[in-house]
Amino acid sequence: MLKCFKVVFVLFALTTLAHAQEGLLSGALAQELDTKQVLLNYQDKFSSLSLLPNHALAERIRSELAEREGQTAVEVLTRIRLTEAEQAKLTRLELYNLLRSVSTMQGIQYYSVTYGRMRELFTSSYAVADAKAKTALADPLVENVPEQDELLMVQEDTTFGQNVYRADYYVTQSDDAILVDIVNETTLRFNLVPVFEPNNLFTSMLIVPDGQGSVLFYGVTAAKVPPIPFVKSRFQESLINRLIALRGWFEDSLAEL
Repeated sequence: MLKCFKVVFVLFALTTLAHAQEGLLSGALAQELDTKQVLLNYQDKFSSLSLLPNHALAERIRSELAEREGQTAVEVLTRIRLTEAEQAKLTRLELYNLLRSVSTMQGIQYYSVTYGRMRELFTSSYAVADAKAKTALADPLVENVPEQDELLMVQEDTTFGQNVYRADYYVTQSDDAILVDIVNETTLRFNLVPVFEPNNLFTSMLIVPDGQGSVLFYGVTAAKVPPIPFVKSRFQESLINRLIALRGWFEDSLAEL
């Protein structure tokens, strides 16, 4: 009798989760995503988010982007299909720690507008204790998922050199979705010229397992790009390619679980 009850409870939980995820995307957006697999939305001057899933954590993104109205913004949305083996391994804890494994960002590739080819994005990536620390820490993995947490990391990329970023993590109790907001703590420079002041380069990733064998990945990057015609267009394209690279990092990390 107890075994039967457990089976019924699990089926009820899965059914509830599936129904909860049905409203994540509008019918038209879901159909377009099924057709194209990856959706991109670029705005020279941000006014609204067109690819953002309908989820409780999405309100944090809306609130942040509302303060960045008029900045350059790019969105990406994709649905990642999981194998049966991946589905079996992908608990919320595994997913959360995957997103905290910042060292695995080292070596990811992106399309460089300047060089016209694929190039390494981060030559190093590691967690640190504070913004002035230089000692690399092991990835700050956890045994229990907190409702909210943050970490600091140092990333050296091939465009802006070495910088400190803060990553804020949020979860809900209703499902396994995770939101990660990343913002620069130091000034990003290009050839010694200041490009992005602290808190200017903002990236958010919303990860939502749909309970039906897929994970929805939504990403958005917003920044106030320098109003220099040639430089501006290069950095705008760079924002798109960097966000696509993060999406690729997440998908590759899922496959390696």
